[in-house]
Amino acid sequence: MEIEYKRATGAKRFLICAIHADTEPGTAAFATALAAADPTNRGLYIFHGPRVTSTEFSERIFDRVVKSYDVVVSIHVMLSTSVPIYVGGRNTRLVSALRDIFHRGQQTPRRIAGRHPENIVNHGRYGGLQLELSPPVAYTQSPYHTLAIHCVNKVLAHPSYTPDA
Repeated sequence: MEIEYKRATGAKRFLICAIHADTEPGTAAFATALAAADPTNRGLYIFHGPRVTSTEFSERIFDRVVKSYDVVVSIHVMLSTSVPIYVGGRNTRLVSALRDIFHRGQQTPRRIAGRHPENIVNHGRYGGLQLELSPPVAYTQSPYHTLAIHCVNKVLAHPSYTPDA
């Protein structure tokens, strides 16, 4: 088991995490790129180890730091390619903004919607944002990967999408 944690150097707005880095290829790179875009306001947490569901995940460092962040952004990979990224979590403002970009008109399947209160994505002060990447978006050599990171960064950086409950 290996953990990588980089604390935001200023306001702790977003904790970007990949808790399935070993079993969902591309999640660590995607999370790292999002966190690197604004290290003042974004922390990074990557877990390398056995797969544990998002509702059962508990790890000492994560449990200690997660509540100090406004919003948790959790990166996952799904098997579907019908939509580039499904968006879920309990931060409705961020979810709505990104849902409009990535899957207008389609609902996120319930099993990957990240709505359960015990899901780690919802442990931030103002809930969370779960991104379920399709394989073409997850793979770092894909132009979809770069475009998706750009779109997510734009939303996270926009002042009108400040964290809310």
